[in-house]
Amino acid sequence: MFALARGKAHTGAALDNPVLTTEGRVTLIDGLLAAAVLLGLLLNSLAGRRHASLPVVLFSG
Repeated sequence: MFALARGKAHTGAALDNPVLTTEGRVTLIDGLLAAAVLLGLLLNSLAGRRHASLPVVLFSG
């Protein structure tokens, strides 16, 4: 997903297309959110708990 985001941003910049450039940023954010969910699932499975609050603590400020 991160390669797709980079490709969209690069193509948008090359074509001077602000919509495609912004879509690249949105795809990057989607990838980061997906990685956070996967990290939470991994922590849940390793800890054997119903929920892992580490991502919540990290992103709550």
